[in-house]
Amino acid sequence: MDVILRGGTVVDGTGAAASRADVGIRAGRIEQVGDLSAAQAPQDVDVTGRVVAPGFIDVHAHHDWAPFLAPEHDGVRLANVRQGVTTDVCGNCGTSPFPVLEGLADELTSSLGTVFAGAFRTFPSLAAYRDELASTPMATNVAPLVGHGTVRGSVMGSVDRAPTPDEFERMQRLIAQAMEEGAFGMSTGLIYAPGRYAQTEEIITLAKVVQGFGGRYTTHMRNEGAQVVEAVEEALRIGRESGAAVEISHHKVGGEANWGKSQRTLALIAAARDGGMDVGIDVYPYTAASTGLSAYLPGWVNAQTVEERRRTLADPESRRRIAEDLGGVMQARAGTKGRDVWELVVIASCGELDDCIGRSIAEIAQDRGTSAPETVCDLLLHDLATFIISHGMDADEVRSIGTQPFAVVGSDGAPLPGRQHPRTAGAFTRVLGELFRGERSGALEETIHRMSGASAERFGLHDRGTIARGKVADLVVFDAATVTDAATFEDPYLPPLGVDHVLIGGTFVIRDGADTGARAGQLLAPA
Repeated sequence: MDVILRGGTVVDGTGAAASRADVGIRAGRIEQVGDLSAAQAPQDVDVTGRVVAPGFIDVHAHHDWAPFLAPEHDGVRLANVRQGVTTDVCGNCGTSPFPVLEGLADELTSSLGTVFAGAFRTFPSLAAYRDELASTPMATNVAPLVGHGTVRGSVMGSVDRAPTPDEFERMQRLIAQAMEEGAFGMSTGLIYAPGRYAQTEEIITLAKVVQGFGGRYTTHMRNEGAQVVEAVEEALRIGRESGAAVEISHHKVGGEANWGKSQRTLALIAAARDGGMDVGIDVYPYTAASTGLSAYLPGWVNAQTVEERRRTLADPESRRRIAEDLGGVMQARAGTKGRDVWELVVIASCGELDDCIGRSIAEIAQDRGTSAPETVCDLLLHDLATFIISHGMDADEVRSIGTQPFAVVGSDGAPLPGRQHPRTAGAFTRVLGELFRGERSGALEETIHRMSGASAERFGLHDRGTIARGKVADLVVFDAATVTDAATFEDPYLPPLGVDHVLIGGTFVIRDGADTGARAGQLLAPA
């Protein structure tokens, strides 16, 4: 054997009760689980008093471009692997690095390039992305989804209309090609351009293509606030009429006036599951979300090209129209009760405007003597890739959603410079340390199942997610008594506490809490 982890408490990812066992690894796979007192290995590690679990699977991540980050951003790149994540499902919210065709590459780079610290790249196909990553060191494994928004934008641009028959045929061909080349499914981002302009029937047809390859349909729904119930109904309709398995991404309810609506959404999902539909949700354990500030702009602005948007943001008359539209959009989005909604929207990054980071739109507007909508336009004119953190969920509701039997964990994290959301560095250890520790008998086993075996099963990662002979040796070793997140909104990339070792394919990526320098991740393909 190459590695033996001795004396640990094995929680195997199936939900079964923990047991004391040694774990032996050879050639990147688990060879034996049990009493290995007679065996020897070059790397023989005593993990007595520690939990040995399958490496966590982040079913909703935005690490597509993490391998291309420069070495000075290693603290960002390694944020999720330090908390035990060994596989990221990427290409979420309708955006993937492929297939980017024609003029869309320049458009995407202009609007997203700055926030990814120069690592943003596009590829004409999943095969081309795979070829590039074959020679690029990767901190984690990546299971790619094809983004509906990327496909639509490549074929049609960012326009608010239905595709022509020829365009629709091209979209179907591109999705089929991505599935043939190893995509695990298709994602939509139905609050983002151009996905927001797609009718339900368009998505149903494209999801049928995905279903034909056994892939999963994952969705950032059209609404997670006032119309969250209707959005869930649409997602379930897409699954029902396409036959595709459905993943509702980062399920939540934003805005105080909307709190409690998850009782209805969860009942809808449970009923669909009882009726035989393969549908699940993923959740991150925070009461704040994060996205690009441009997502808040009215649809008629985001339907424009990058250059048109810049001219619109600078034009006084257009600004007046944006301000009018934003008032209704933001109130509906946040559903606040008498509060200034812009107090809840905090800047995470905006080019080199460091003085804005960590401050709300309301604060910045007050200091500048401008209105909040004018400030939004100013910030986006400076950097279309401005990122924000938006507060507005109820902690009890987040917990209720996250403890549903059909919920797994997804960070929604992206390795972005700036004062970003701490979920990238802390979501999984926060679940372990704050939300479930000591709650009841079996809670640890159930929680790890939601972060490994259940996630692997949902996305067809059949050789990962559990500790058993023949499985890939993606493993995490941690102290159940002390494991917790340390990342905060003020310091979002602080590494967690209590995580000792992380192995990917039998290679130590983190050992004794420190980066080994090994980059053992791979771009995965469905088995």
